[in-house]
Amino acid sequence: MAEDDEKNGERKPGASGFQLWVAENWEGWLKQVGLMALLLAAYLVYKFDLISESVAGTLAVLALLTVAFLATALPARALVRSSLERRFFYLLTALWLGGTAYPPLRATLRPAPLGEVQLTATKKSQTLDVPKSGPFEVVVRGQFAEGRADAEARYHLTVAADDQSEEVEGALKREVVRLRVGRRGGSTQQLQQHTEENHLLRRVRGTHLAISVDEVDAQLLGGLTVVVHKGPLPNEIFLSLSVIALLLALYLDGTLTDTRGKAKSYLTVGVGVLAVFAHLYPQMATSHNLVSQAISEGVRAGLVGGLGGWLCGVIARVVLRPKTKKT
Repeated sequence: MAEDDEKNGERKPGASGFQLWVAENWEGWLKQVGLMALLLAAYLVYKFDLISESVAGTLAVLALLTVAFLATALPARALVRSSLERRFFYLLTALWLGGTAYPPLRATLRPAPLGEVQLTATKKSQTLDVPKSGPFEVVVRGQFAEGRADAEARYHLTVAADDQSEEVEGALKREVVRLRVGRRGGSTQQLQQHTEENHLLRRVRGTHLAISVDEVDAQLLGGLTVVVHKGPLPNEIFLSLSVIALLLALYLDGTLTDTRGKAKSYLTVGVGVLAVFAHLYPQMATSHNLVSQAISEGVRAGLVGGLGGWLCGVIARVVLRPKTKKT
């Protein structure tokens, strides 16, 4: 009797009018409007610097990981029927998240610096005592003098400890980019600066580091700042997990189907997108452009990993799906 009352639209005991209104309109327009309001609020909070770049970057990465995972994992889970497929699916999700979550989140939540040195034209070499012996990640920063002209400052850095040394090189840039505005050919200029580079040191171990640079460009105010962090876990670990997850996704995409043989899973697309993002984002993200780089690398991962995963999924379905005879 209670079920009939609910179907007839009568109010449930204890449910307020607002709760009933939300339940009636959620699947219609309310969900879309709520999502748009949430995105607008997030943009305003970030625009007015109400949260730090690290927190905003972490939230952006978590949002991308969550959307890509749920959008492909939940539909595929509904197609799992046999116990073997269930085991493969749960193993896939564990390897998938394990291989793609750590690298981008490590880039936004970089550990506290172990120390830093300032290299100038008159002092090109410095020593630094650190509490840990490695591996290390060094962040090279510099600031250009005021101006709107294009500028580039290249550097060649050497880090040595306990008879081991490693060399890294890079470039800090400032460039004026002309952007098109409107359909009538209007344009505007935007100043873009890339004044920070990350480098992973794979061989240097020790607590007494000798850091030197060949030359310090005169365009840099105050020279080069070299910040030393504890290095991340080896990327080969997460790359291996992603490869195994991709193989499992190919198998499941080739075998999962509904009872009518029409519904398809797209696990390879999700795994491919996050694998590409987890590989590219840590290389490009710096402490001052975590959010913008997450958006940029997310688009690139969607194009490269999404299209590549979709093509591989199509091939897997052709090869692995059992053929049904027409009657």
